[in-house]
Amino acid sequence: GFEYEGVHQKEASKIYPTVNIDNNNITLKILNIDDKVYFSVNGQVAYVSKPFIYSGDKIGFMLLGVGCIDVKSFTVKVDEGSAESLSYSEDIPFKGSGTGFLISEDGYIATCYHVVDNFKEIFIEYEGKNIPAKLVMFDKDNDLAILKAEKLNVDSLYIDISNKAVDVGQEIFTLGYPLALSGMGTNVKFNDGKISSKTGYNNRINAFQSSIPVQPGNSGSPVFDQNGKLIGVINAKIEGGDNVSYVIKSPYLTNLINTLDDFKKNTVDISSKPLDEKIKLLKKNVFLIKVK
Repeated sequence: GFEYEGVHQKEASKIYPTVNIDNNNITLKILNIDDKVYFSVNGQVAYVSKPFIYSGDKIGFMLLGVGCIDVKSFTVKVDEGSAESLSYSEDIPFKGSGTGFLISEDGYIATCYHVVDNFKEIFIEYEGKNIPAKLVMFDKDNDLAILKAEKLNVDSLYIDISNKAVDVGQEIFTLGYPLALSGMGTNVKFNDGKISSKTGYNNRINAFQSSIPVQPGNSGSPVFDQNGKLIGVINAKIEGGDNVSYVIKSPYLTNLINTLDDFKKNTVDISSKPLDEKIKLLKKNVFLIKVK
């Protein structure tokens, strides 16, 4: 700690940003709310301390050692928020993530209900930006949800839904964001497998079992047949089981979509393209979902 111009600041330990710093651009926020002081670095809380006792009317920067800082903007304002409001602000890290996929040209996105259940803020990561989304329809029994992202502008819609019956042994694949915020990164991941059973956990008829390996974050991932048609949505796995995952069948998603009044669909047929081309096109419509 140090004392400068009559202001004593207790040592707040070392603050390390938990995100990658691009070109040394750092956004530091210090928020006094209730009985705590929150330090956030590039939108992630790095340290929480007890309140400081301030005196004087000077606010500025002190640089220890040799070097320089370039301050692009400096803002001081009074925030009448509370600790509860802070917990859902942009300065708090995301609490979870999943996968969603575009089902209409006007911003409707399908995912699993448990991905967004009980969270106050939902974002779709698209082209490096967090686009706000809202929950507009859900089917809790079948673990399906539909979101709406108003500011989502995509080139084309490549995900087309098939409602045909599935067959055991059928080859399938998925695109998703497993453990995206926990080490595996935010690039879309491909995985494939086969349909192991026409029924899901405890013989539930709304799902089928697959051999696609999944991790947390794969919830809401679309599952495609070899023609690139959507046949289901990943929603569960068995802990400790090797390559045992469960997929909600696409007709249940179609039933949910039919409850929407303004649903518009104009898909591009990609069935004749090779697998690598299908993946390149489909991944444009598969998004990382982040929640707070």
